[in-house]
Amino acid sequence: MFLKNRIGNYKFYYYIIGDIISSFGTGMTMIGLNWFILEASDSSFMVSLFMIVQLISGAVFSSLIGGLIDYYKRRDVLIVSNFVRGITIFIVIILYLFTTNYYLLFILAVINGVGWTTYASSSRALVQEILSEKELRCGNSFVEISMQIGLFLASGASGIIYKYVGIVGILTIDAITFFVSNIFLYKIKIDNRINKESKDGYIEKIKDGKKYAVDNKLIFTFGIFIFIPFVVTMASNVVLPEYVMISLNSNSVIFGITDMLYGVGACLAGVIITNTALKDGKSENPIYFYNIISMLALVFLYINKAIPPLLVAYLLFGLCNTSLRILLNSYIMTVVPKDNFGYVMSIWMAISNILQGIAVISIGWIISRVSANWGYVILSGIMLISLFLLFYFFNKIKKQ
Repeated sequence: MFLKNRIGNYKFYYYIIGDIISSFGTGMTMIGLNWFILEASDSSFMVSLFMIVQLISGAVFSSLIGGLIDYYKRRDVLIVSNFVRGITIFIVIILYLFTTNYYLLFILAVINGVGWTTYASSSRALVQEILSEKELRCGNSFVEISMQIGLFLASGASGIIYKYVGIVGILTIDAITFFVSNIFLYKIKIDNRINKESKDGYIEKIKDGKKYAVDNKLIFTFGIFIFIPFVVTMASNVVLPEYVMISLNSNSVIFGITDMLYGVGACLAGVIITNTALKDGKSENPIYFYNIISMLALVFLYINKAIPPLLVAYLLFGLCNTSLRILLNSYIMTVVPKDNFGYVMSIWMAISNILQGIAVISIGWIISRVSANWGYVILSGIMLISLFLLFYFFNKIKKQ
C-alpha cells in the first residue's frame, strides 16, 4: 500500500498540503508568463531572458537567504517568503493594469528567483528538521509527489484560465495560493531548538555556514553534484519541443502527453521509494541503478524514430531520474547537520541555478545547429559524468 511507511509526524502533512497549493500557483505562473511574454514580445529570446533573470536573482542572494534560514525558524521563513511573493504579485498586477507594459513582469522574475530559492532551501531544511532520519526517504518521496501533483494540476488549468481571464487572472490566483498555503504552514507548530539554542547573530550564522562548507569540502562538493539530475530534467525541457516537432514530425498533443508522462513517472517514483524497504538508507547501489537507467533512456531517445517508444522512455526517465533525486536528497539530509543545512542548501540551489542557465543556453544553442536528438546525447553524457562523480564521492566518503 502507498502509505505502508506512513510518517507519524502529522505536522509534515500540513507542509505537504501547503506545498501542493503553492506548487499549483507557481506552476500556473511559470506556464502563463512564458506564453504571455512570447505573445507580447514575439521573441523567444525574451522568454529565455526572463528565465535567466529568475535564475541569476536566486543565485545572487543565496548567501543572505541561507543565513536567514539558519537564524530564524524555517517555518517562519517559508511563511514570510510566501507573503512577500503574494503581496508583490498584487502590486505588479495593479501597476500593469495602469500601464499594460509587460516589462513590469520582469520585476516578478526577480521576486520569483529570490522567492523560489528561499522557498526551496527553507522547505528542504524544514523537512530535515521535523522528520527523523528513518523518515527522510519516505518524506522526500511525499515532497516529490506533492510538487508533481501541484505542477500537474497547473498544467491542466493554466491554459484554460489564461484563455478566459488572461495573465492577470493567472497572477491573481498565484498570489492567492501563497496566502492559502500559509494557512497550512502556520499549523506546523515547532519547538525549534536549533534557533533557541543558538546564541549567534544573523551574520555569525552566515559565517558558521561558510565555515562548515570550508571545513567539509568533500560533503559540500558532493552536495553540488546531487543537483545534476535536476539540471538534466530542466535542460530536457529545451530539447523535447523540437524533438517532438522536428525529429518525430508530431504535434503539441504528443508534446503535452510526453511531458505529462514524465510527471506520472515522477509520482510513481515517490510511491515506489516510499514502499521499498532498503536495508540501509545510505546505500548507494539503488542510486547507481537509477542513474544508469536514466542515462540509457536518454541514449535511446537519440536513436528513436517513433511516438510510442518516446512515451515509454519519458515515463521511465521520470521514474528513474526522480527516484535518483529522492535518494540523493535523503542521503545529504542525513550527513549535513541541521543547524548548517539551510545555508549550504541555499548555496547549492544557487549553483544549481547557474548550472541550469549554462545547460539551457548551451544545449539550446547546440540543437539549433544540429538536431534535437543530439540534445539527448549531451544529457546522457552529463548523466554518465554524474555516475562517475557519485561513485568517486561515495568511495571518498566511506574512507573518511
